[in-house]
Amino acid sequence: MSERLLVMHAGTHKTASTYIQNRLWNNRNLLEAKGIHLLTPGNKKTGQHFKMCKYIARGKLKKISKILAAVPPGCKQAIISAEQFTQLLIREELRHALLDVLDAAGFRLRLVIYLRDQPDYINSLYVQEVRRFYHHLDLDEFVNRCLVNRSHWFDYSRMFTPLIDHPAIESQFLPYGSSFGDPYLRLMASQGWENDGEWESADAEKNNDQPGVKGLWLALRVGEQLDTLGMSRTGLKNRSRYIRQYSLPRDWAQDRFYEFNQKRVDDLRTHYQAGNDRFTQRIWGRLWRDVFADLKPQPMNVFKAAEATEQERQELLALVDRVVDDIRSANTACFPEVSTAK
Repeated sequence: MSERLLVMHAGTHKTASTYIQNRLWNNRNLLEAKGIHLLTPGNKKTGQHFKMCKYIARGKLKKISKILAAVPPGCKQAIISAEQFTQLLIREELRHALLDVLDAAGFRLRLVIYLRDQPDYINSLYVQEVRRFYHHLDLDEFVNRCLVNRSHWFDYSRMFTPLIDHPAIESQFLPYGSSFGDPYLRLMASQGWENDGEWESADAEKNNDQPGVKGLWLALRVGEQLDTLGMSRTGLKNRSRYIRQYSLPRDWAQDRFYEFNQKRVDDLRTHYQAGNDRFTQRIWGRLWRDVFADLKPQPMNVFKAAEATEQERQELLALVDRVVDDIRSANTACFPEVSTAK
């Protein structure tokens, strides 16, 4: 067995990965002092290693070897984090190529993956995709898309069984939710990486990226306008900043968006119940509902413009125009040319 260990924090999506990555970066010197090297691009203040994801996806094995060679000889353990690793490593050909490179470099692999209850996961994905202008679907349409076109994202038993069965991979799964505690501290504890003092905290803006109910409403209206204007979204840059620059100063994140009523939650849990139970019985020796027994029900919370004051509606409608103008001025090539009459 290889003497050195690579811990790969692989998400999944919407399980505080950005927060974890930021704390990894802020604590990189403390980790190094313990003989744990954080693999991260040196020119970005983030713990995410998107380059490694790109190299795995494209079979750039020499590039991966170069990254592993950067681990100092005195560090017997290394950690790397990117939520994109999950979807890459469930692909057999990519998984085998990575394991060959790791073995040649003298590393064994441990995957650490957080799992979220599917209704919360889908709601969170919906918020993220609308906020970034990937679409302006209503929630019913989005849920249907998840069930039909993205079933491999949410069927944990089917997705992770090949990883669990692989003799060269140690897989650790951690349930995700506020009732379980801080995800960075749980990641550290799961590896036995205790700290005598305090770990450095995350940067304040990494703790909560929800735009809130008003920010979500704003993003949906902006998305509709962009479609009306014929904008091509494929070239849109810095997607996250356009709503955030207005939601953060207004503290909208405190009024979190959640559009699942209890029937929707129950229907989704029933849909995934059999697979979830097979998975948790094998991993944790318990049923899914018992693992997530302390998950607090979330009340529906959406912004209804019809119930707002006239002043509030006018302010939000003005913001729609401002955000569209912001996007247009920064992404002129994404908009069709305006013909000028001769």
